[in-house]
Amino acid sequence: MAEKRVVITGMGLVSPVGNTVNESWDNIKAGKSGIDWITLFDANLVANRTAGEVKNLDLEGKFGKREMRRMDRAQMLALVAAEEALQDAGIEITPENQYDVGCVIGSGIGGITTVVEAFNGFNAKGHRGVSPVIV
Repeated sequence: MAEKRVVITGMGLVSPVGNTVNESWDNIKAGKSGIDWITLFDANLVANRTAGEVKNLDLEGKFGKREMRRMDRAQMLALVAAEEALQDAGIEITPENQYDVGCVIGSGIGGITTVVEAFNGFNAKGHRGVSPVIV
């Protein structure tokens, strides 16, 4: 089988140190930390109350409330990074090239919020407490 070549044409990044590749890299070079007090959930029940959270990113303005209910936060962050990568590459997805464009995403534990919510919903209400789109 012939080897296929892969070319990285664009990069996108959403991280605790910045919401773009350039912002993240500038903050890393400046020695800034993305670690801060946990704000996304009540951390009073856990021993460590600090974490690296993505901040200052208007997901509601980008996706709207309706779409936000349908997606996990990790999915939204991945889409923001993918959009930056496409812009960085100068690629516009069209019907002609839609099957030729790919995206590689790295995530530590993306989607766990949705899994926990489904677990809690199932425990509280049985199958009626779980969204049909959880799969």
